[in-house]
Amino acid sequence: MTDGESLALAECAARAAGQFLAAGSRRNAVLMAETARDVKLQADRDAEDRIVDVLAGGSSIPIVAEERAVGTSSQSTVGLRWIVDPLDGTMNYLQGIPFCCVSVGLWNDDQPVAGAVYDFDRDEMFSAIVGTGAWLNGSPLRVRSVPPDRAVMFTGFPAGTDFAPATVTRFVTQVSAFRKIRLLGSAALSLAYVAAGRGDAYFERDIRIWDIAAGLALVRAAGGTFLSAPSPVAHGLTVYAHNGACPWPDPHFV
Repeated sequence: MTDGESLALAECAARAAGQFLAAGSRRNAVLMAETARDVKLQADRDAEDRIVDVLAGGSSIPIVAEERAVGTSSQSTVGLRWIVDPLDGTMNYLQGIPFCCVSVGLWNDDQPVAGAVYDFDRDEMFSAIVGTGAWLNGSPLRVRSVPPDRAVMFTGFPAGTDFAPATVTRFVTQVSAFRKIRLLGSAALSLAYVAAGRGDAYFERDIRIWDIAAGLALVRAAGGTFLSAPSPVAHGLTVYAHNGACPWPDPHFV
């Protein structure tokens, strides 16, 4: 399977799930699980089923999917594999906030190969093949080359974030070099916005791989870059992605 064929399959899978989610009743969505800082909907699992059906029907590449990975302590990081988030921004979706998406990434070992992020509320398909290019509904994308004092950084706080004063102080120090900070509720779509030049950097600790797999492909394919470090959280990474003109502001990453 060529990279172009892989991307077409990823787009097809993302669109199938997105169309299903767009047609759903968000306020009356079936709640499957809830914690103090997170929710899981039946819609997450149903959308994932649609993605898996498309990907498995079109390739023999293994699939790492969020709902099927919950509760497991490890995942394969070797070889070619799909990495899927059927609904990134579940709380936004439930609340009727139109900032959520479907994310389908293709990675080889620890590097992104291709990805599709579908914003079904705006019918915006962000897609990329690393080394070839990135596109929004078929039009080329390129990062915006601005330094930190002119840059917008996207970030977020996963459900298990430590909000101890020392941790929060460290975070504020690290991001204070940027012009503006935005917490939008979807890592995948935030990364797509960096690729599109709507923002310039993205940072998050202990973020799950399925939230960022396709987005990191987009950033790299659009001319940006990223740093990553292992996380103690299962399936997690600490990630800083940027436009290439906003190096990490600390002497040490993480």
